[in-house]
Amino acid sequence: MSKTTPALQQDDEEGSDYTLNNNSCWISVKDISIYIVKQEDRVEVTLFGRGKENDDLLGYTSASFNETVLNRIVDATFAKKLKDHKAKLVINQDGSLIVETTG
Repeated sequence: MSKTTPALQQDDEEGSDYTLNNNSCWISVKDISIYIVKQEDRVEVTLFGRGKENDDLLGYTSASFNETVLNRIVDATFAKKLKDHKAKLVINQDGSLIVETTG
């Protein structure tokens, strides 16, 4: 069963895989807000404290669609911040994004 929202389309029955339909979306994981922006040539991901989206960002990364995306998922700072919050962001080769929580 596919559930479509204005920004995301569910790609699997379990509800853990989504495709970004719009140019951007916000995803919340516990106390982290994740802002994903699809540009013409790349995807940008920015982390903020939840409810503190106007404050300083916690982390940022981007990856070009022309690069081997899986070799450049996130920089070390971004990966550590996700790990600290028991979540990880997976960028598939087709540009789709998955946020997985581990606890």
